[in-house]
Amino acid sequence: MQLLQKHWFLATTKCSQTAFTFNCLDTFHELTLQGKTNLYDFYHVLLRRTDNANVSPSIYCYPKMHCTFCLWRNLMAFKCTGQGHDPGGIDATPPGGLMVEYPACPHPGCNLPDDWQSAGFCGAYLLVLLILAITYLHIKLKGKDRKITDVNLAPGLGAFVNETEYQDFLKDYVDQPEHDALVRASIQRTPGYVVTGSGLIVCLCHVMVCRNGAGDLQKGEKYCNMDFIALSAVTGIVLLWIVFTYDIGCQWSKNFASQMEDFPKNMRISNYTQVDIAIPSWHIQGHGPKCQCNFNLAYKKGAGQTCGNKIEGSWSHTNPLAASVCKMGLGTSLQKKFTEAAAMKETHEAAYEQHTATFSVDIIQRWEKKVEKWEDNPCAPNPYAELSLEVTVQDVCLELAKEEAAERSAGHLPNQKVSMMGFLVTGLELEERQ
Repeated sequence: MQLLQKHWFLATTKCSQTAFTFNCLDTFHELTLQGKTNLYDFYHVLLRRTDNANVSPSIYCYPKMHCTFCLWRNLMAFKCTGQGHDPGGIDATPPGGLMVEYPACPHPGCNLPDDWQSAGFCGAYLLVLLILAITYLHIKLKGKDRKITDVNLAPGLGAFVNETEYQDFLKDYVDQPEHDALVRASIQRTPGYVVTGSGLIVCLCHVMVCRNGAGDLQKGEKYCNMDFIALSAVTGIVLLWIVFTYDIGCQWSKNFASQMEDFPKNMRISNYTQVDIAIPSWHIQGHGPKCQCNFNLAYKKGAGQTCGNKIEGSWSHTNPLAASVCKMGLGTSLQKKFTEAAAMKETHEAAYEQHTATFSVDIIQRWEKKVEKWEDNPCAPNPYAELSLEVTVQDVCLELAKEEAAERSAGHLPNQKVSMMGFLVTGLELEERQ
């Protein structure tokens, strides 16, 4: 207690002969968060600052500092989230209790009025929780060869899911194939890895990792992994509306509801909550017309012009090797985009009003009813879907060529190098090239 009052933190709890100052541990904590500096480099900088020429023999305390900092960071997490003041102690910390939640998103009992449920779905878009699911397949860990036996100081209390429950669930899905053939091929070339990537569930608007919203992947990206991580992230959330965005949301959504029945009741999303699944605007460009109509965020009620790809900007904080992203200047970029969005809002409103004025009231009301019908019943015809053409330009040209050949053989058309049909097709091709 005396050493702690002097701001010295012991390396061990029994017969310790080594201590590190609070200032030293705090400095490295801030440095590793901001600059992603590892402990090895930080410790050797301290050695050089103390005796750069190594004139005097020094005691090498790197292994002790490594363990000490793990304990320090763990205790600071409990302290910052107020768990030390809980009557049940830190053992009463709930799952994900060490995470800082996204403050601007809706949280019942925290930043919502008492009668928020009475808003109904007409005002639910103000209370919708937008979530992005994403995977990092370049994060690998070759643990078997290194015999890693790290102790988890806060299992399931932070960003990652409870590993024991997670692995117990995955045992029933050992033979489930990953969904991407390219991923499968890449994994086959990297044998011996216990972790081949990580799955993340983040808040779409603020890019903050959800509590229990991270988990390791094994042998590629499987649906069972992402199902467990996604449901862990929304466990305990009671809202009218949740929207998941995922780059393979079109495939993931097919069996999501049925797969949820395999989970414990406390992890299932309530029937009271409406769940929509969409594809982020950047990824959807690589999908077909059907996906672009049914899973487009632009067509989701209440989603507005949500991009759904802000996670790319977080690489400057999560991936220290992403030098190109670090130089983007996200703060300045977001401010510029916000200013442009405010100006473009007026431009789009004026264009919308001008375009609407060209149609009659009856047509507009008929279109609005089609959209409302589709929003209330997703099985109804999608009003945003483009009509598929039954007849192509090639079909028309072939048919006209046959007619011209018949007319020419009957002597009704003169012999010319360029026929009328050929002239029109050439004109259309020139127009398209221009």
